Amino acid sequence: MILGLASGVAMLVPASPAVAKSAVSAWSRGMYSRMRLSVAGQAKAGGAIVGAVEITLDPGFKTYWRDPGDSGVPPTFDFAGSENARDIEVHFPPPIRFDDGAGGHSIGYKDLRIELPVTFHPVDPRKPSRLVLKLDYAVCEKICVPASGQAEATVMPSAIRVSPDAARLVDLLPRKTAMGAAGPLSVLRLARADAAEHFMVEVAVPPGAAGDLFIEA
Repeated sequence: MILGLASGVAMLVPASPAVAKSAVSAWSRGMYSRMRLSVAGQAKAGGAIVGAVEITLDPGFKTYWRDPGDSGVPPTFDFAGSENARDIEVHFPPPIRFDDGAGGHSIGYKDLRIELPVTFHPVDPRKPSRLVLKLDYAVCEKICVPASGQAEATVMPSAIRVSPDAARLVDLLPRKTAMGAAGPLSVLRLARADAAEHFMVEVAVPPGAAGDLFIEA
């Protein structure tokens, strides 16, 4: 299978059930959407604490990946007010490609419920960790409008344990693989095409599966 102009590979995954929380904020209503912050636990003993930024969209709306494509606005996350939490990172499950209505395409999510996994480590594991998030994002039906939300979640040390829901959130994420690595989904070869500005990527995809490639600078 040969696909052009790409530097990453991601398989789409089905929508997942809501995460079971050890700490969860109230919903914060935005334009045609709402968001909240939750903490699930650890995917493995001694690992990062895993949670999620959950976004629900009104029917017919979509929102954007970290690289929105030809149009759209990527979300921005501000955790500056958090306490006893370091290395806070938001992760993005595989997105989908959709028509942007202007002859190009955008990249994002059209599910009614979206989970963006969050990982962090407590500075002092003996003390509670408080996550404070200010989120700016965009939602789009035929035109895009800005949305925002604020959420807080405090998790106690006694609530941090290995959780199947934390492992499930980690499983939502794409995995980095070496060029040519064996597996049902892998990048086999990258080569320059006839035109100097074009490259070809050869990809192995499981039989019967739908795959897509996304460029990210």
